Amino acid sequence: MWEPLNNYHWGAPVSTAADYSGVDMRGEVMLMTRNVKIQGENVDGWGCQILTSDFIEANLEARVGRTFIDNVEIYNCSQYDTWKAALRFQGSKLGYSRVSNSAIYYGMGMGLEIMFAENVEIVNNNFYEFVKYGLNIVTSNNITIDGNWIAGIIWR
Repeated sequence: MWEPLNNYHWGAPVSTAADYSGVDMRGEVMLMTRNVKIQGENVDGWGCQILTSDFIEANLEARVGRTFIDNVEIYNCSQYDTWKAALRFQGSKLGYSRVSNSAIYYGMGMGLEIMFAENVEIVNNNFYEFVKYGLNIVTSNNITIDGNWIAGIIWR
């Protein structure tokens, strides 16, 4: 069921710099695949996006946006040359959201944007290969960012 790694990867719990003339020989490996996969269709640079927001119905009933994502693969999302990130929290102030242990990678725009939002936790995720920003936070409160990898960001 599981295939072996294609290349040799080696790690150690402590730096190897003392053994190799000041060079730490360990290498980081990001696990990108997950059992649950959200994949955007690549049509003219318009991948999908996951949006969490609060809004008010016509009868003035408040709808509270909440998102809980754990151990999910989000691939080929975000939109080219826009502020529409693969994963967005915009105007979500009334609820609580958490994204954890997930792989969010390869998009034609930003990986994650938190704008005018509150009470969002982003914990132990891999963000890889986005344009301009892996993570962008604007005018937000009570945001927790912990243990995430953000790499391979391209500026076009």
